[in-house]
Amino acid sequence: MASTVNRTAVVVPAIRGRSVSVEQLPLELARLWAEVSAQVEAEHQQIPIQTNVLTLIAVARGPLEQRIVRDTLQHLAEVQPSRAIAVYIDNVADKLSADISAMCRPATDGRITCYEVVELHAPPQQLDALPSVLHELELYDLPSFIWWVGEVDLRSNVFRSTARLVERVIIDTSRCEDAAAVLQEYAAFLGQEGNTCTASDLTWARATSWREIVAQSFDSPLARDLLWGIQNVEIDFDPPAETQALLFAGWLASRLGWDPVLAERRGSTLRAIATAANGSTVAVALNRQASAGSSLRSIRILARDGTSTARMTIRRRDDRLASVLMETPGIRQERVIPDARPGIPDLVSAELLAHTRDRVFVEALRCATHWLSTLKGNA
Repeated sequence: MASTVNRTAVVVPAIRGRSVSVEQLPLELARLWAEVSAQVEAEHQQIPIQTNVLTLIAVARGPLEQRIVRDTLQHLAEVQPSRAIAVYIDNVADKLSADISAMCRPATDGRITCYEVVELHAPPQQLDALPSVLHELELYDLPSFIWWVGEVDLRSNVFRSTARLVERVIIDTSRCEDAAAVLQEYAAFLGQEGNTCTASDLTWARATSWREIVAQSFDSPLARDLLWGIQNVEIDFDPPAETQALLFAGWLASRLGWDPVLAERRGSTLRAIATAANGSTVAVALNRQASAGSSLRSIRILARDGTSTARMTIRRRDDRLASVLMETPGIRQERVIPDARPGIPDLVSAELLAHTRDRVFVEALRCATHWLSTLKGNA
């Protein structure tokens, strides 16, 4: 299979126009590194350090997702320099082509460090050839990650074949058209016998701060016992954040030993029922808002223990602040806390530090998708 490989280096004049086969990409990367090393040494009187801590494969469709990948790789260059392989699925391309580059920058100690970027432009009809190409480009002695930026078909051969190449799969269900269905397929994929990779969803990571707020708020002596008496949970969310709301509810269920029973969708609300560890019924309502954002808007939790009642409300005030109201017998506390929403580069950077199975995520996913499996009613 023929392809065009353009070779460039940031710290040296562009070198372009050399056509090679895809099978020669590893050789071309070695040649590029030799050229970069020679020119950096000539211009800066030092030998550059080739710095790679992992291999990151990013799969994107369209100009917007390509821009997200490039912005993220630029961010990662400063904190986690890696061999980056960007796969751009291009509907107008007629063959697999590639651009390779070496990115170099001075480190804090004055030394110049470099890492490589491979951009593969792949027509949809040649996606089945990707796993073998990616396998040749991976750094074998370092962990590998694959990040599907947007829509992903978890049942496709290319997804399953590339998943076998890496230690961790990262998706973002908030960018999927039928996010709830993708969430169910993701749970099924992770539960398959023989699956060796770990997995995460950037949607799960976006709600980390609110999970911490809930856990900390119920950690006081007055509220701790009430945690086991939660009766009602209401979550308001922006349209792209449905799976974020589902995973948050799944997290509560998995941490508190609830047994998800059934769910029903009516209009913009998904109502779910669970049985608590003490046999009581917990009602959960996930309310889709007619808003233009992309996150959770508020969470309201009602808990009772005998005659004592606790109410907790978390509400997003703007892009950087949230308010937390905790009402327990005789006490009403409200505070405003910093709660800036992390961008995609920060979320991906955090995921690249995770090399083990996130048991809490998997259990939350299992509870959320159990509700979805019982779902009935109108979408």
